Amino acid sequence: MDGSERPLISVIVPTFNRKASLLRTLESLVQQGYPVERLEVIVVDDGGDDGTETVAQRSFPFPLHYVRQENQGAAAARNQGARQSHGALLIFVDDDIRLLPHTVERLAAHADIEKTILLGTLTTPTEILASSPFARLVGSTRPAESGNSEFQQVPFQNCMTGLLGVRREDFFALGMFQDPTGGWPNWDDVEFGYRAHQAGYRLLRVDGAVAEHWDYALSSLSHTCQRLERAAFSGATLLRRYPTLGEHLPMFADKGPIAWRQDPPGLICRKLVRQIASSAPVMGVMKQLVCVFERYAPENTALRLLYRWIGSGYIYRGYRRGVREITR
Repeated sequence: MDGSERPLISVIVPTFNRKASLLRTLESLVQQGYPVERLEVIVVDDGGDDGTETVAQRSFPFPLHYVRQENQGAAAARNQGARQSHGALLIFVDDDIRLLPHTVERLAAHADIEKTILLGTLTTPTEILASSPFARLVGSTRPAESGNSEFQQVPFQNCMTGLLGVRREDFFALGMFQDPTGGWPNWDDVEFGYRAHQAGYRLLRVDGAVAEHWDYALSSLSHTCQRLERAAFSGATLLRRYPTLGEHLPMFADKGPIAWRQDPPGLICRKLVRQIASSAPVMGVMKQLVCVFERYAPENTALRLLYRWIGSGYIYRGYRRGVREITR
């Protein structure tokens, strides 16, 4: 297939005060090898003040369209980019993502599949993995090529906007992205996947579509726990809007209040254990143990378990706080 026969691709990058990170994302698009005459890149600046607009003055082999809007959040920025787009396939990429070569081509190869959401695989850069025991134990490494199939179907709750492809007509038919919680993180990706699933769409993870996620939260347990607590807080609003989603998000299964006449005995026990494990004294002890393990046994598997329990404790705190505010 020559360049003229390739589908026109619109890569949409929402950004907010991450100029240096955005430039890394744009440079990775230069290395894709996809015909530049069949590629357009749309950067939507969500009201930042770090000089992001200067990227429009740089020279790239592909057309770069810079759009600025008042701060409305990433979901609104992605939708704005989609409205400005012309491609048959929209590829949404976050501004802390570095695409590996040929990722755009791998996604574009499936642009003709109807009622499908295409997902890439996000990995953690070696620089971040080497920075701390926490990053090494919880970060993901680059996957090996399977060689058995071009894609695999995944559950809708795995929908992530960091690297997502969807046919333009399907995107608008699904109602674009929405902000289901009104706060960051707002779960717009999972909510989009849920609506797509209800409408009969498949979510496919495309083999060979890989990108590095330069996630600052992985720099420390503290940063990750702050994000988990915020996500869980807004998750309470998500589940109030979509109650049936709860059965598909196991991270919240034992975090809610005990329903004595409804919960089975096993779930009641799990909730009681979670309540105790998430208490301030127990969390304090676990954090002290983390300090000891990180200093003397940073590769010990017990450290991974401690990270997991502490993270779950912050999810518990955020979710319960969200539930309390909703019921006021």
